[in-house]
Amino acid sequence: MTYEEMFVGQTAEWSKTVTERTSSCSPASPATSTRHTWIRWPRRRGASGRIAHGMLSAGFISAALGTRLPGPGTIYLSQSLRFNCPVHIGDTVTARVEVAELFPARKRAPA
Repeated sequence: MTYEEMFVGQTAEWSKTVTERTSSCSPASPATSTRHTWIRWPRRRGASGRIAHGMLSAGFISAALGTRLPGPGTIYLSQSLRFNCPVHIGDTVTARVEVAELFPARKRAPA
C-alpha cells in the first residue's frame, strides 16, 4: 500500500496462536528467564504456567505493520509497550494497528 492510499482511522490486524515452539523467543533473544522456559517455576509461584516472552507480542505489532498496514517495506521508528496480562501457550494474540495521523510532508503515519 502506498502512503497516498492510507487514511486516518484505517486499521489492520495480525493474529497468531502462541505455541510451545514460539513461546520463549529464545532462538531470537538471549533472554532466558525461567518464567519463560521452565514449566515448574511459575506453577510453584502460583502462576498458571509458562508465559510467552513479551517481545514475542511486540513482534506481532511489527508483523501487523510489515504485512498488513501499510505492508512490505514498512519501517517503523518507535514503539511503547505495556504488558497488562501474561500470554500463555495456546493463547491467540491479535495486534491491531490504526493510522492515527498523516504527515504528508514526510510521508509518515504514526500508528
